Amino acid sequence: MPTQEEKIWGAVSHISYLAGLPVIVPLIIFLWKREQSAFVASQAKQAVGLHIATIIACAIALGFSFATFGLGLALAVPSLMVLSVIAFILSVVAVIKVSQGESYHYPLFGGWVDRL
Repeated sequence: MPTQEEKIWGAVSHISYLAGLPVIVPLIIFLWKREQSAFVASQAKQAVGLHIATIIACAIALGFSFATFGLGLALAVPSLMVLSVIAFILSVVAVIKVSQGESYHYPLFGGWVDRL
């Protein structure tokens, strides 16, 4: 069972997305706490994975928009809105689970991130 401090650092890793500080905050937490807590390191890696996946998806959607000379915006904007809502919901769920002491792994890529 993780300590209260580990729960807090794990939750901070996930909540950084909601605070507008993706990738950097969980990466710093991972580098700082990886030797001290496997729980915190795992949660920070999961958070970095979600943030990077979201950034890549946004880049692809925007690239598609530019490649179609703006016509792709009709598809890219709603897609980015749905992606943002999904990432928001997943981050909230992660914060709740981690605050309860449960290890959270994001659907689709969470297992892959753990193997890194």
